[in-house]
Amino acid sequence: MVKGKRLHYAWVVTSLVFVTLLAAAGIRAAPGVLMVPLEGAFGWDRIVVILTASTATGQLIFLPVIAMVVDRWGWRAASAMSLMIGGRPDGEGATVSVPGLEGGLP
Repeated sequence: MVKGKRLHYAWVVTSLVFVTLLAAAGIRAAPGVLMVPLEGAFGWDRIVVILTASTATGQLIFLPVIAMVVDRWGWRAASAMSLMIGGRPDGEGATVSVPGLEGGLP
C-alpha cells in the first residue's frame, strides 16, 4: 500500500451495506431452515410455524407507515392510533387465536 493512501469511506459504507443485506437474507431464510426443528420442539403444525414467521415479516410492512404517521403528527398521536388499532397497552387487545396454542407463542 502506498504511504499516505487511506481506504475511501465509500468502501466502508459499501461493505456495511453488503454485510447488512447478507444478514437480512439469512434472517429471512431462517424459518424455512428451522421448520422441522420448530415443529418437533414445540409440537406445532407446519401452518403455525408459517403463521409465526409471516406475522413477524408482515410487521415490517407497516414500519414506513408508522414512520410517516410519527413524522406528520408526532409520537403521541402515533401511540394513540396504535392503541386504537391494536388494543390496550396490557396486551389484551387485538390478538390472533391459533388452535393448539392456547398459551400463546413463545
